[in-house]
Amino acid sequence: MMLDLKGYGWLLLEGAGQTVLVGLASMVIAMVLGLFGAWGRLSRSKTAQTLAG
Repeated sequence: MMLDLKGYGWLLLEGAGQTVLVGLASMVIAMVLGLFGAWGRLSRSKTAQTLAG
């Protein structure tokens, strides 16, 4: 059985590529926020500790 995409295969691949890029960008943002949170927890600054939760 052959999958017929009626010429929209390139659009499907482009959408998959965009999805991967958005996922990678969100992981980078999450890692940066996590590092700032960890820094705040380990910091001696009361302000940084308060902001970190």
